[in-house]
Amino acid sequence: MTGRRRLALLAALAVAPGLIGCGGSASTEVKGAPLPRDFFGMNAQLVAQAAQAGKLDYTDRQAAQMARTGVGFVRSNFDWTLFEPNPPSGGRRQYDFQVLDGWVASLAQHHLRWLVTAKGAPIPEWAASPAAPAECGTNAPPDGTADYAALMRVLAERYGRDGSFWQANPELPYEPVTEYEVWNEPNFGRLWCPTPDPAAYARLYLAARDALHAVDPKALVLVGGLAAFPTDEAGPPAKTSYRTFLTGMTKAVPAIRTKVDAVAVHPYGKDPDAVLAALENMRAAIDTAGMSGVPMLADEIGWHTKGTLGLPPVPEDQRADYFRAVTPAIARSTCNVIGIAAHTWVTLERNGNLPEDWYGMANPLTGQPYPSAVAYGTQVKALEAGRPVDSAPPASCG
Repeated sequence: MTGRRRLALLAALAVAPGLIGCGGSASTEVKGAPLPRDFFGMNAQLVAQAAQAGKLDYTDRQAAQMARTGVGFVRSNFDWTLFEPNPPSGGRRQYDFQVLDGWVASLAQHHLRWLVTAKGAPIPEWAASPAAPAECGTNAPPDGTADYAALMRVLAERYGRDGSFWQANPELPYEPVTEYEVWNEPNFGRLWCPTPDPAAYARLYLAARDALHAVDPKALVLVGGLAAFPTDEAGPPAKTSYRTFLTGMTKAVPAIRTKVDAVAVHPYGKDPDAVLAALENMRAAIDTAGMSGVPMLADEIGWHTKGTLGLPPVPEDQRADYFRAVTPAIARSTCNVIGIAAHTWVTLERNGNLPEDWYGMANPLTGQPYPSAVAYGTQVKALEAGRPVDSAPPASCG
């Protein structure tokens, strides 16, 4: 995060009106100073996969449509197995930059910045922990911290501020990576298989942060987006509540309390009330863990329209209403939130029983936005302009 962006966000929050407790069934009008464009983002994991497969025409069309919503950043993971397929040899590491160059270029052409989620899955077999059961496959955690830290460092050297990619492509709009997310939902045993390990994750975060700050001292390094599990569950897959996970991190590695740049959170809920309540609870958990001054980035917010697992599906028109209510309620909250990313731009829309196939907010073939993307974009543009907007009562923390 640039100093300019941080100051702009703090100023915007400081002039927000008196805010009341969270809710989504009531409505209120909120006002405030303009928020910067890079406060708002969009998840686009499927589009990133297309780019890594060389489908750059498709990627460009989708990036153009995302940019029209007014967002400034796009969040996605990447395939580590393609980027670094082989282990280091003789102290040397080899990376296939072509895998990611097209993706970053497509975003930059539309003045979009990449928020890197280095979640590890799929993790190369050579980099995975040998202690993980075979059934974990590419969702195993890394073997120690060195390989992962080296990966993060090379991403910053290539795509970060003054990175070699920008030097080699001066014709592109300069949209360097400034924020790096260390893993994704490390408190979920499906992604840190088989069981979340707060102590191991804390060590990984610190190693990655040190590597990134050595390249870019201004880089914002995020604790990987925490899933909003309110309680611990043995599973499988195992689920560790965000409270347990955060306190486990700080108890195992006390020094981390003063070294976390920001915490990414995923406050999913059945409706705006539930989302805002989750956001408030996650803020309280961060504070209780001894990180009261650490900001949050709500980088996954959304609802699926079909699917029989987990939360009930939400019809598209209602989903649009939810985004219309919750976007300003988070942006104008008192929860020290420094950004929002809707989840997600497109999904496969194949399996009617699988919720993950139905979070998409645009047509997966054409990129034509659905009402939910239009509603999100309308609120984003209004908040960027500092115009009053109808909202659920903003979340109130502290």
